[in-house]
Amino acid sequence: MAGRAAAVAAGCLVAYGTYRLARYHIFGKWEWVRVGHVSSLHVYPVKSCRGTEVEEMDIGLFGPVNDRVFVVVDENGRFITQRQNPEMALISPSIPSGGSVVLSAPGMSHLKVATTGDGAPVDVGIWDDEVSGVDQGASSSKWLSDYMQRPVRLIGIPKKGYDRPTSSKWSPAGGLNQASYADGFPVLIANEASLRDLNQRMEKAGTPALPMNRFRPNIVVGGIGLVPWEEDRWREVRVGSERLAVVKPCTRCKVTTTDQETTERGAEPLKTMASFRRKWHVGTRAGDRSDVFFGQNCCHF
Repeated sequence: MAGRAAAVAAGCLVAYGTYRLARYHIFGKWEWVRVGHVSSLHVYPVKSCRGTEVEEMDIGLFGPVNDRVFVVVDENGRFITQRQNPEMALISPSIPSGGSVVLSAPGMSHLKVATTGDGAPVDVGIWDDEVSGVDQGASSSKWLSDYMQRPVRLIGIPKKGYDRPTSSKWSPAGGLNQASYADGFPVLIANEASLRDLNQRMEKAGTPALPMNRFRPNIVVGGIGLVPWEEDRWREVRVGSERLAVVKPCTRCKVTTTDQETTERGAEPLKTMASFRRKWHVGTRAGDRSDVFFGQNCCHF
């Protein structure tokens, strides 16, 4: 992973830089079109905990460096997210230099954990995948268990031997096609114009607008030329020197209904999206008939 990150360091993704995308041409050809800029970049060091906005982003073998490189698991090694424990939204992880992660949360003292990628591997279950991890020790386990009021442990990606291929059904030819502890793909991209359209629909129904953090993207794109939901038609995106294959729309769950500042839950945005973002609206083979979609999953090369 370190070699891959170093290889793209000179061409790292810089916020407010321009990007290009492959758009379907009227005559049936694909072409590169410059359409806007990167509005913000985000990493989520611990899966399902609070994210961090960054000014630049290196892309490693498993996706953005320091993104979903830790996961909280239960006594059986199964991953835990805001789906079960919405209070995870208030856990703020940071990764300063020097091989450590700092955890903070309301009512808790800050905890600095000396992280390790070495040690006896443990099995981690994420959806249908069984992957490897390294336990980050008793202090992080106690801190998280006390806060979440259940027995949990913090697991990190091993330095060696970690392998988590993305779904062969969606992986692009020639792609690295590896993921961290993300749900299934290394990069999630979202369109500001699509969020504006969603918010306008909710506001017409008397529901307040929602921020982009409900959708937890890595790359947020904007620009006056962007059309709502045009990302459904993208095939590839280039940001700086980085090339991303847009592989499938992202199925959304009740995490999107969780206020990331208060942990309160409501019906939105799933209720409104159900009226116009089902698979037949989006034109995708992904998901089930009950699923709704926002944002695009990407693989990198």
